[in-house]
Amino acid sequence: DSMAVFTVDGSAELYYDGAKKFETTAGGVSITGTSTFTGDVSLGSSISLGDGKAIMLGAGHDLQILHTGSHSVIKDVGTGNLNINASRLLISNPDGSEYLGKFDADGGVELYYDNNKKLDTGSGGVNVTGDLTVTGEVTGGRIKVVGIVTADSAVIGAGSSTDGVDTPTMTLTHNNPTVVGTSGT
Repeated sequence: DSMAVFTVDGSAELYYDGAKKFETTAGGVSITGTSTFTGDVSLGSSISLGDGKAIMLGAGHDLQILHTGSHSVIKDVGTGNLNINASRLLISNPDGSEYLGKFDADGGVELYYDNNKKLDTGSGGVNVTGDLTVTGEVTGGRIKVVGIVTADSAVIGAGSSTDGVDTPTMTLTHNNPTVVGTSGT
């Protein structure tokens, strides 16, 4: 068995137990098997992997980045969190022409639909542009509505109990309003 084969003006080949493990080619180097590096690895260009092949990081391959052929995937398959640390994180469509979300450290969050901002947070609270559908109870110190409110029933008041409405000032049930102290429609 050969240990090495060197061809003038051609390739250099290295073998282990009769199997070729390393070969120089006109396009670069071909390595068969696992390569182990003890120091940093620098690339002058990019890493190219076929569909379904992953870049695996961590002792147990806890973080994986791959393309399935249909989807691009970042997998955290180990213990702990997948943390994204950024002073400003922008998520956009594939060509970068439309935002999906913007996240600012010590600032606001903006969520978009078809490149139109629909929700944003700020020091004063949350702003919603467009329709808001809520299933469940809405409670709070101050709720400001600009536009039309549609509801099956609503209780409006300035109560002091734990449910927020101790003595309602107005009750709306199926389009039949009642104001405290009076009756009628």
